[in-house]
Amino acid sequence: SRRQRQMCIRDRLNDHPVVVNLEGIDLMEAQRIMDFISGCIFAISGNMCQVSRFIFIFSPNGVEISGDYIKSLETEESYNIASFNKEF
Repeated sequence: SRRQRQMCIRDRLNDHPVVVNLEGIDLMEAQRIMDFISGCIFAISGNMCQVSRFIFIFSPNGVEISGDYIKSLETEESYNIASFNKEF
C-alpha cells in the first residue's frame, strides 16, 4: 500500500540516502509524496538534491551528496524545487 511505501522511505531516511523518481506519477500524487518526504527530511535535518524535474535524492543529516552533475544543477536557473501543483 502507499502508506507502507511511505513508512519504508521514512525508516530508510534515518540511515541511507533515498532516490525518488516521480516521473509518470499523477501530479497531485507526486505532490503528496513530496510533502510527506519533505516533512521527514525536515524532521531529521536532512538534505534534498533535485537531479531532474521529477527525480530527487534525499539524505539524512551527515550524508553529503556530491558530484559534478549536482554542482552544475545548482548553477542553472531552472534549478528550482517548487511545488508540482502550479494551481495554488
